Amino acid sequence: MERKDKKLYVYTTAFRQPVWVHKLNEEFSLPFAIKMSAIVYCLVILVLAWFLLGFVPSLDWGWRFMASAFAGWKLGNLLADYKLDGKTLFRFIYEYLIFGRNTIVSERKYIFVKE
Repeated sequence: MERKDKKLYVYTTAFRQPVWVHKLNEEFSLPFAIKMSAIVYCLVILVLAWFLLGFVPSLDWGWRFMASAFAGWKLGNLLADYKLDGKTLFRFIYEYLIFGRNTIVSERKYIFVKE
């Protein structure tokens, strides 16, 4: 009796694959696919740029929106493909903050122990 091989699904490689958006709904689809991470970066940068450009008194809301949208689109696409040490930007920042917290805590232990 021969056993049938099981196909294993590796979740780590599955999560590393980008999610592509091509069809928005039943009636509308884009002529090209966009990474979901580029859309998320674009929206985050658009909101940040909108508030930062609000401090410029001579900009109307139309120019402010266009500059924010342009910065969001360009930087969003740039950051979607950007990898630091083989990790995405948010993952790198998260691990860097954990590393910094652990380093500060361990340094504090040694500082208080000094005589």
